[in-house]
Amino acid sequence: MSDQFKNSVSPAKASAYSLGGFGLAQILRLGSNLIMARYLAPEDFGLVAIVFVVLQGVELFTDIGLEASIIQSNAGNLKRFRDTAWTLAIIRGLLISATLSLLALPTASFFEKPDLTDLLYAVSVIPAISGFRSTAISIAGREMQVARLASAGILGQLVSLCTMLVYVQFDASAWALVAGAIGNALVMVSLSHTFFGTSNDRLDWEWTSVKAIFRFGKWIFLSSLIAYLASQIDRLVLAKILAADVLGFYTIGFIWARMPFMVLQKVMRQVLFPLASKTIREDKDGTSDLERYRSYVLWLSTFFLGVYATCLEPVYRLLYTAEYWPSMEYSKVLLVGTFIGIAELPNRYINLAAGRPSYEAYGGLLAVILFVISVFPLYACFEGLGVAWSYVISRVGPYFLAVYGTHQTTMVRTTSTRIQIDVLAISAYLFLWFVGGELSSAVRW
Repeated sequence: MSDQFKNSVSPAKASAYSLGGFGLAQILRLGSNLIMARYLAPEDFGLVAIVFVVLQGVELFTDIGLEASIIQSNAGNLKRFRDTAWTLAIIRGLLISATLSLLALPTASFFEKPDLTDLLYAVSVIPAISGFRSTAISIAGREMQVARLASAGILGQLVSLCTMLVYVQFDASAWALVAGAIGNALVMVSLSHTFFGTSNDRLDWEWTSVKAIFRFGKWIFLSSLIAYLASQIDRLVLAKILAADVLGFYTIGFIWARMPFMVLQKVMRQVLFPLASKTIREDKDGTSDLERYRSYVLWLSTFFLGVYATCLEPVYRLLYTAEYWPSMEYSKVLLVGTFIGIAELPNRYINLAAGRPSYEAYGGLLAVILFVISVFPLYACFEGLGVAWSYVISRVGPYFLAVYGTHQTTMVRTTSTRIQIDVLAISAYLFLWFVGGELSSAVRW
């Protein structure tokens, strides 16, 4: 392995930590929901869901990639750069809080749910608290301290669960869920200033750093917005042209198909992004390390997604009643798009590490265009499944654009060679997908 990585945790070990941390966090989140479901009514979960959709929307419209800037930039280790980023994070958090407070009454009026007003006022303190998170947590990401990051996330989940359990004993309402979220924010800020070492963050404003952050962050902002549109446009179209039950089938199918992508995305962001950023910052030959890691991910994904597709039918039959089984067909089609997306992920984060987030923004825009062009002809031929195949087609454009972007870094194999390897892997997955589907259908579960 290259010398530059001798003092860092290995990519394989970092990936294992990331997967383990993500898995435990998801188990805790699921467990929390199951426990709280014994105390709260479905309406309570619905109210809080609306609150956090509003919160996430406002956060999305103010995302300038502060943490990514610290991980990617050559200046990420400089005191004034980090202090400027910390100052911007505080300002952003306060602006989000103020915006949520202003939206509280209009949101409650729009949804005709008066309880939303006070809930939004309460949740507005979360971004204000989170804005004070130390930049030490970003440095931990930069240095691939994945085990520590995962441990902090799990501890935050545990504190959130304990807070909810205590609160619900006194008030079994949606406020218990909000209390848990506030508890999580408080403990994460506390851990960022203690568990990750002392960063001694101070308020500062260096115009050179501000310009560098916004130059990089403007593409993060655009790519976040476009990615959100690209990930939601299929369901927006379905909601317009199909019955509600078909939309439900598609949504459930999409959740199951998207799950492997979410796991790999988490790993790539915590491992490949800082790894590639370090390679580029230090201008060293890390080609073999990055290519080896990328190949492991690609071929392991090929095998596990094939197994995953094969197991979908028994899982559906075990967890759902017969009326929901049509969702399985949507999952199988959408998994093809998931695999193409996974093949794109390494290229996406190498581009981000190289300071080229514009490729992700343009890729998202290309995905939307391809979807709009293909969806209506495919819907006319295959109805709901045609929309799923249109989603698959939409993932092809971002893949080729991301590969082209990584070719510009001259860090990895030539574009033609990489595409040949990816096409081979995708072909292998499609073979497993087809054989697994036939095997799954042949067996009487």
